Amino acid sequence: HTNNEYVRKGDLDINELFTKEDITSEVDKATEGIESRIDKLLKIISSDKPSDLGILIPKIFKEGHHDCLNDGCLNHLPENHVFCLYRGGKLSCELFENGIETIKDIPDHIELNGKQSIQRECDLKNQIYIEKPKIKEFLDTLEYPVYYFDFETFSTAIPMFDGLKPYSQVPFQFSIHVVEKPGAKPKHHEFLYDGNEDPRKELLQTLKETIGNKGSVVVYYQSFETGRLKEMAECFPENKEWIDNVLGRIVDLWAPFMKFYYYNPKQQGSASIKDVLPAITGKGYKGMEIGDGGTASVEFYRAAYESCPDKEKARIRENLLKYCELDTLGEVWIVEKLEECF
Repeated sequence: HTNNEYVRKGDLDINELFTKEDITSEVDKATEGIESRIDKLLKIISSDKPSDLGILIPKIFKEGHHDCLNDGCLNHLPENHVFCLYRGGKLSCELFENGIETIKDIPDHIELNGKQSIQRECDLKNQIYIEKPKIKEFLDTLEYPVYYFDFETFSTAIPMFDGLKPYSQVPFQFSIHVVEKPGAKPKHHEFLYDGNEDPRKELLQTLKETIGNKGSVVVYYQSFETGRLKEMAECFPENKEWIDNVLGRIVDLWAPFMKFYYYNPKQQGSASIKDVLPAITGKGYKGMEIGDGGTASVEFYRAAYESCPDKEKARIRENLLKYCELDTLGEVWIVEKLEECF
């Protein structure tokens, strides 16, 4: 398999790119009882009747395989079902197996943690939970001008450029909305690499021309953006001082939602911007040709590094720009909604 410690420098070193590992014991464990599992699968797929989801879904959650479920697998359940319970895990399964399908139907005697209790209370009363002192504390950290910022990236198993490891994330696009002062109209800046080589230097130079030396840099789920910035500081050390300055000014808009300082039942237990934005603004990604980071990554790679007709490439680029712009405009809208709490 690929060696995750290998860093490309110049020509690809195939001997260093791959490493050998003895996984015999892991394979032996994984294949225990495989015959009976195959028999079960064959019975399921050859049956005239679909599996009882009431039995199957809790089993999937208990075994930790719920990431394999797509949205359609749970569409038959009511809104705010018990599997939306924050870190519900085993409790969600037990509730479902006992005939309790929704969070609002959880009995009073069931012990819930603080965030779960907020969910239940909001669902019962169909109301929004707002912890105003904490929201104000968050908003007070914003220093103008405020830069609402988002990256898009792609990754490949074989590192394409110097300084990359296998599966390293390569930034190829950013969107920034700048709000100069409270109440000011946001100004949009964007970059989308248009070439077939390493996009990072050009992206970084444009980023330096866009983000000033003062003011908050707002992102949603900061570990992603900060991770990419730190990686670029390592690859291009001449930019480290500037990048360190930006890193010290980052504010994570995910935090007040992850900490449940603000919770709308329409979020259905999620703090992802894909759920928070439509829940609190009524606007979102539905209907967009590119509506998530994974699709953006695949489509950019196809347009930039594969044989792609000019017309198709232009369509992809237009959709990429629309998607990334919504990410940062959405951040602006979310902050505006938080400000309306006062």
